[in-house]
Amino acid sequence: MLSWAYTVQWPLFAVFVVFLWARAIRDARGTGAPPRPGPAPLRPRVPVAAPVDDDDPELAQYNRMLAWLAANPDRRSSDFPG
Repeated sequence: MLSWAYTVQWPLFAVFVVFLWARAIRDARGTGAPPRPGPAPLRPRVPVAAPVDDDDPELAQYNRMLAWLAANPDRRSSDFPG
């Protein structure tokens, strides 16, 4: 049974390699189909005023940072000015 599986498996591998080779040649020549456009960029969200808990200043600072990150999705938390 195993030899019959190999009989089918190796020709399939060969067909797959030829397919990848043809695709690589097509990509190198630049004659392939034009690339699909990606998803539209997201519009910046209008930040919603988050409730500030004045009892815990560390929590309030964290909430301000999260609100800032939501308003600036292309920035990192290390860029937070506060």
